[in-house]
Amino acid sequence: YTSGSGGSTLTWNYTVASGNTSSDLDYQSTSALALNSGTIKDAAGNNAVLTLPTPGGENSLAANKDIVIDQALPTISSVSLALDNTTIAVTMSEAVFNTNGGSGALEVSDFFIVIASGAATLTGGATSGTPTSISISGNVYTLGIGLSGTPNGSEVVTVAPIGSAIFDAAGNAASTNQSNNSVTLYDQTIPIVSTVTSTTANGSYKADDAIVITITFTEPVTVTGTAQLTLETGSSD
Repeated sequence: YTSGSGGSTLTWNYTVASGNTSSDLDYQSTSALALNSGTIKDAAGNNAVLTLPTPGGENSLAANKDIVIDQALPTISSVSLALDNTTIAVTMSEAVFNTNGGSGALEVSDFFIVIASGAATLTGGATSGTPTSISISGNVYTLGIGLSGTPNGSEVVTVAPIGSAIFDAAGNAASTNQSNNSVTLYDQTIPIVSTVTSTTANGSYKADDAIVITITFTEPVTVTGTAQLTLETGSSD
């Protein structure tokens, strides 16, 4: 209790404590108002009836106001990579903003991207940087990935918020340490022939002798049908 004695409206101040949470703030019960060794009386000395309206019912705090106590930090729920490796869709756990006042759409500068392993890097050979673009649909933020080099499928891309850059409506800031925020790039390396040789010993061979020829590619390949290799064998190729 803080003020109001002598009038019909009394005021209490509530400071949100660590761990408190409520989706719609209300008092515990109809008997939540207690004298606590004090008195509440009218001018004639009559004791006030302390029974409160039913929580959630007409004239209750929850019915009159929509006050949310939220101490949960916004997090990255999941990420999804485009098949061509050009964008990564980041789904946030709740609505987020780039100010702690519950306003402002997120921008590319509110995220950072890190790439590790593999052949490809971010643009300019960097291993970390800012997304190249952003598009927003609800709580999903699709970020552009600027790549240099051809991904071989072993690159791991991680996206996270910049410190004190992304906030929920209550002003809780997203941590730079996230989970569910990494993907592996799709292999875009084109298999090419690296060498052609034979497992057959060097020497001269006559009609009906069998010679085994092997062609090695830069990565595993799958063959369908019957591939054909045409050899240069004089007038009868």
